[in-house]
Amino acid sequence: MLPRKNIDLTYADLAFGLIRCLRPYERTLVQFQVQAHWGAAEHVAVALSVRTGFDALLQSLRLPPGSEILVSAITIRDMVSIIEHHGLRPLSVDVSPHAANITAAQCARALTSQTRAVLVAHLFGARMPLDDIAEFARAHGLLLIEDCAQAYAADGYTGHAQSDVAMFSFGTIKTATALGGGVLCMREVALCAQLKQVLSQYPVQPQSVYAKKILKTTLLKCLSQPVVYGLFAKACALLGLSHDAIVSKAVRGFAGGNLMQKLRQQPCAALLAVMERRFARGVAVCAQVRARAESAAAFQARIPHANQVAAVASGHTYWVFPLQSRAPDALVADLQCNGIDAARGASSMIALNTGNASHADALMREMLYLPDALAQHTGEQARALAVIAAFNTRIDSG
Repeated sequence: MLPRKNIDLTYADLAFGLIRCLRPYERTLVQFQVQAHWGAAEHVAVALSVRTGFDALLQSLRLPPGSEILVSAITIRDMVSIIEHHGLRPLSVDVSPHAANITAAQCARALTSQTRAVLVAHLFGARMPLDDIAEFARAHGLLLIEDCAQAYAADGYTGHAQSDVAMFSFGTIKTATALGGGVLCMREVALCAQLKQVLSQYPVQPQSVYAKKILKTTLLKCLSQPVVYGLFAKACALLGLSHDAIVSKAVRGFAGGNLMQKLRQQPCAALLAVMERRFARGVAVCAQVRARAESAAAFQARIPHANQVAAVASGHTYWVFPLQSRAPDALVADLQCNGIDAARGASSMIALNTGNASHADALMREMLYLPDALAQHTGEQARALAVIAAFNTRIDSG
């Protein structure tokens, strides 16, 4: 069975990180090396995660209680929780299922006198055009924040020229993962300095916690071989367990409660060292992402139009491969019975609907994900396409 997500790092990377956990290193030096890959240090902040950086940003901004932030209607649940934790109101801006974008016109319709910022999430590996939204934000004096957690391509992109903040994630299932870490590229030096001051007050993540994450990820990577993964899924079924739930929980960055307490830590030296190692190999990562995008785009073109998601999205790197279906759970079951570990998706992504997000709501109800490795397996593609076609015929006739 093809696993749904390949963890994008090698056993050598895992061994390097574990060794770094066992030996003390100077955090300041390696943090400076991480920042150097992204530009001038006064414009770059490094955090435990994007969520950590976003929380620190809102602390730095000190927006009046009740201020509103326009948010892409498909977003991460924790980002909404962080906004609300600061006494602010998220307002949804609907997302196109075909282009995976929002528009300036939609932002204008959601705008009120209390709006202070726009949080744009680049979805599924695509990177939406921002010229019009940047112009809208500038015209209304709004902060423009890009959530690039799903859109890293190692191609030198550090955010739109008019964005105030661009945030990049390197959590477990991300491209060029370091099993954690976030980078924030910021236009204003003063705001970046304030944010760094907030982050500097946090305790440092224990290296033992990061070491445990490395060991857990090593086990997951061993399981990711198709034969082994298939046996794992069958064993879970025999035991009455959901392999989907086990895998999803294992890769989740901040499972359980006490979100703010978990966020408010600094990355340990070992995590920073793994981040620097991954960024130093940016040329190879960029080539890998391009190859993935080309293969996935060719596969996307063969999928029935009714099942396609983000088919006309710009700059699509296919970090994940979403589909839509009128009966997504049944299609997932059919695909899994045929050795393709499709999934309904992680619980961390939600449709935020504050009154004007009908497309996002519908898409999240109908969306499923194919294994990202499917784009590199021609034989598996043919099997998946046959299953999807047969399923569509059955649904249409029923």
